[in-house]
Parts: sequence; C-alpha cells; structure tokens
Amino acid sequence: MGLSAFGYAALAILIGAPISAIWALYASHGRGTFQLLDLGTTLLPPIAFLAIAVVRPELHFGYAVLFWPIIIAVVAMYCLPLKTIAVNLNAASPKRLSIVLFLVCLGSAVLLGITVPPWYE
Repeated sequence: MGLSAFGYAALAILIGAPISAIWALYASHGRGTFQLLDLGTTLLPPIAFLAIAVVRPELHFGYAVLFWPIIIAVVAMYCLPLKTIAVNLNAASPKRLSIVLFLVCLGSAVLLGITVPPWYE
C-alpha cells in the first residue's frame, strides 16, 4: 500500500523544507552573513501562532492547531534560501533582509492566528 501522488508531493515538500533551510543557514554562515534572526524566522512564527491559538477557544478543536504551525514553519524554511540568494546578489544588506523576513513571517503567522477558521474535517 503506497502513497498517492498528493502524499508523495507533501512528503517531498516536508523533507525539502528543512534541507533548504539547513543549506541556506550553512551558506550564509560560510559567507559571514548569518544572523540570529534567521533561526528565529523558522522557530518563532509557529510558536506565535500557537500562542494566539491558546487564546482563541474555537481553535482548540479541529486540525487548525495541528496543521497550521507546520505549514507556517515550512513556508518560513523555504523563505530562508530566498534571503540567501538576495544577499548573494547584493540586493540588500543581510541584517536588514533578516529583519524584514522575520517580521513578514511573524506578522503573517499572527494574522493567520487571528483570522484562520478551525478545520474540523
């Protein structure tokens, strides 16, 4: 019994996210453009969503508390290589781009935490 095409795609996305984040952190560390906010970009947005979900009682039931933090973390992990590529192209300074990426990921997680409906099935 195997996975469907959707299952294989989801598995590839979930495996690719940490690999791309590790590559981006390694590449930025090797070039001296690593910022501590790069780690915070992958860790703090899902935690912020869960903190808001604790306050919203309608999110205590259903799949929203289970799946949204994973989706937020995966999107944040895929954003880190974009930051590395932009810094390599000299499009922006590493510190400014790290701050902007962190604020965008954190702000979108908070906005999702406030507005997302609960998933029941």
